[in-house]
Amino acid sequence: MVYSVNNTSIRNVYNHRYGNVTWNVITMPVIEVPQISLEEQRKYAGRHAAIVEGRIVSSGDTAREAFQKAKELFPEKKTDEIGLLYIPREEMMIL
Repeated sequence: MVYSVNNTSIRNVYNHRYGNVTWNVITMPVIEVPQISLEEQRKYAGRHAAIVEGRIVSSGDTAREAFQKAKELFPEKKTDEIGLLYIPREEMMIL
């Protein structure tokens, strides 16, 4: 079975069964979270950031907005090559 997320097919779907309950697990590619400087944390605090090749390339109030901006900047990138990360506000961070 092939699923689609944002027009990208996902072929790694595993069916799990426990008693009478069955669920599907979908594996997605892993994108490394880049090291974000303190300056970038302050700049993007409370926003969603799009990451391409290990760096923040766009941001937005929603993940969709950040993704769409990144896709405009990098139209050649596949959907799974653009990572999304929410950067919490300072008061939300637990140190």
